[in-house]
Amino acid sequence: MFLRAFKILFIVALFAIFVVQAQTQVFINSKELSDNLIIDNELYILAKSFADSTNSNFSYEANLGILALDFNGHILTADNSLIEIDGKNIQGRLVYPDDKLYLPLKSLAKAYNAASFTDTEASYFILPRASLISSTMNSYSDYDRVVLEFKGLSPYKSTYNSELNILELLFDNVLEQPFTVSYGSKMVMELGSSLGYLKLKLILSEANNYEIYNEASPNGYKVIIDTFSADSQKTNHKKIEIVLKQTQIEESKYFIEQLKQFLEANNIDVEIILEEDKIDYLADIFLTINVTEINRNSINIYYQSTNPSEYLIRENAANALRRSNKPERRLLLDKIASNYLFGQELANRISNTIFQNIGYQSQVFAENLSAIANYAGRGIVIESSKENLNNELLIDSLARTIISHLENYD
Repeated sequence: MFLRAFKILFIVALFAIFVVQAQTQVFINSKELSDNLIIDNELYILAKSFADSTNSNFSYEANLGILALDFNGHILTADNSLIEIDGKNIQGRLVYPDDKLYLPLKSLAKAYNAASFTDTEASYFILPRASLISSTMNSYSDYDRVVLEFKGLSPYKSTYNSELNILELLFDNVLEQPFTVSYGSKMVMELGSSLGYLKLKLILSEANNYEIYNEASPNGYKVIIDTFSADSQKTNHKKIEIVLKQTQIEESKYFIEQLKQFLEANNIDVEIILEEDKIDYLADIFLTINVTEINRNSINIYYQSTNPSEYLIRENAANALRRSNKPERRLLLDKIASNYLFGQELANRISNTIFQNIGYQSQVFAENLSAIANYAGRGIVIESSKENLNNELLIDSLARTIISHLENYD
């Protein structure tokens, strides 16, 4: 058994954790790590050593207690309560014995979709080769979207040739794929394996711009690439995404249709999606509708609590900026990064308007919402009965408040 060594009693925030110097050797992709610990019968490794062994960029915000690792396109963050990668929560936490940063090996293995096993003398962490599950390209009225979904985690790098207007992504550690060509309205996609890499080549139309996003999925992760022209609605950035539950489409149909009509008449782009659909990360507002049996003349509004710190929001904006070839987006991304109280202020304005104009009882709550509401705190959830939602005065008041709030943040 690998619990041989001395024990130290380590007190943190009024509870005790038992720290033991691990005698077990730890190998990350054949690289041995030292100074490993057993904490409450679980193997922990130095976060900086793990970053070095996986060629990840390491950063730590000491004032906020937040660690971030950039694994060539995949962002893992951790604090003393949770671990997250590409927006997906992983059970585990960051600990600080002797002022050193440690992460649980089991949690890292799950986050990176890696193989992890222990024999009598050593523990191994191996990043298996990822495999491409699907590749799709869809053309919309103002942009094309490519979605690659992987089983497992693969680091990748992107390069852009401005003279040829070609964007290339090289994925390391991916199983071989045959060569394919697909055509969209704003680009041509070439995909296939070359020299040990999976290579995605996008030949963009003249004056097209691109944005790249990551999204965690049950099997691994997705990479999403959007391409759009300079006059696209996506760059106008007056956009609201209304998020619906599959089971509540009919119940909220009238409310959604009337709200959409009012907003679009005021030059605001409205996109209606389901919870499982891909969102536009740079939309101004994510509005989720939850139809319940709440008391008549009563509405609840939820906004994202301050758990996603200002630091992480700025990191998300910085990552989006690095992956865009459009310089004009700097002002937009800076605005998003600084407006992390956007959803809180919007929720309170809507609540006050509902009470003043209609007389409904409206309560505002701060909660840790689903990922769709987390982006820079711009998501809110409206919870009400079907009867309340069909109130035309409510719809009118809600739309006018949203329009006014967007104008204040221009």
